[in-house]
Amino acid sequence: MAKRSYTLESVAELKSPLPFGPNFLGLSRPAVIGGVGVNVILPNFTYVDGKSTPLPHPHLKINWFDYYSKSPFKDLSPWGSITSHNPKKGDILIFIAKRLTIFSKEKVSEAEAQRLLHAMDDWLKLLNVWVEVIAKVDLNYRGQITQHNTFDTHVWLDTRNKGGKDIHCRHGASIIAVFPSAVSITPLQWRKILAKTSNGERPPESYMFLRDARRMLNIKRYRRAVLDAATATEMALTKLRDDTLATVTPELAAYVQTKSQQISGLVEFHKRNRQPLPDRIQQDIAEPRNKAIHEGKEPSLDVAKECLLKAEQVVEQVFPRRQLL
Repeated sequence: MAKRSYTLESVAELKSPLPFGPNFLGLSRPAVIGGVGVNVILPNFTYVDGKSTPLPHPHLKINWFDYYSKSPFKDLSPWGSITSHNPKKGDILIFIAKRLTIFSKEKVSEAEAQRLLHAMDDWLKLLNVWVEVIAKVDLNYRGQITQHNTFDTHVWLDTRNKGGKDIHCRHGASIIAVFPSAVSITPLQWRKILAKTSNGERPPESYMFLRDARRMLNIKRYRRAVLDAATATEMALTKLRDDTLATVTPELAAYVQTKSQQISGLVEFHKRNRQPLPDRIQQDIAEPRNKAIHEGKEPSLDVAKECLLKAEQVVEQVFPRRQLL
């Protein structure tokens, strides 16, 4: 007997609300979640006569507004909201996406729907990582004002009788935030971010440490911010050194690697190799890191900011941001 297949629609809450510009309203892009090919659709809104109105996707079969307005959610803006508009023309300038609408490209089995559901949490986390890395933003910090108890993902299968079948999963804690500006990504970058997320690819570790440093800076943990920025720098400089040594004998490479360690040794190696690097790596990164480690000193905000800025310059020289996607 042939396996039954279903039309699948899903509504998934993002790990952090994402602020977008008007060219992202209702934007649909392909992705793969749990091995299931889907279309991921951002919320759409209109702003008329001073009133913001969310526009549910025309293919949705479930009244999600009614569903989320009831207990335990009591969420009257399940898709997000408009946070900035042109008061004269009424044009939308910034909107917050809180949930994604997801449709399967083809009919799926119940087992495939379950795989999508259980892959969703990790998929959303990785999506968040890529947005933060590419946009150089800390989504957990900017304008955070309140919390919900859970993330939620719903997968609905159209069984063509009695309203279908809902598969539900909850994860963690979510936040509602107000953002002063949209994330600095383009629709093309958003498509590539979805592709990277679908493939399970992660950014280079040095970018992950920059992301951590940015978060620590925002919550005023300056010592930790300096340490994470310095780690990102050391990883990038090490990669650059090892690439340089790729054509020499293993014995010579091993000898040079023992002589050029940590930031100061790596900077000296690249200097002797006439490899151009940003200025003042030793003063802006290595010295604050050494004071933080060996003297236990808490750096100032200005020192931590300069350390992160210089670390970004080093990392982006070795791993150009434009080549990440």
